[in-house]
Amino acid sequence: MGIAIVIIILFAIVMSIVLWITQYQELAVCIIMGLLTIACIYLVMIWFPRFQCEEKVRMSGNDCHWELFTGCQVKVNGQWIPYEKWRSIE
Repeated sequence: MGIAIVIIILFAIVMSIVLWITQYQELAVCIIMGLLTIACIYLVMIWFPRFQCEEKVRMSGNDCHWELFTGCQVKVNGQWIPYEKWRSIE
């Protein structure tokens, strides 16, 4: 799936360059704006929550990861536990 997304993005970039060269600047700008919108959505929905998860768990020294459907997970004794249910007793 990731390779398909990269191929689509590269195709859109190449097409916008071709359109720009062939005097279709308006359409090229639309494609570029669409790519920028997708990048902003990625930052808001995927990157920022992952960053927040890592910041919450960083001080404990445990491993963590964030996924879209499972949320923030903390690795404790070899098991992944949702961050909301995890309690650190030291």
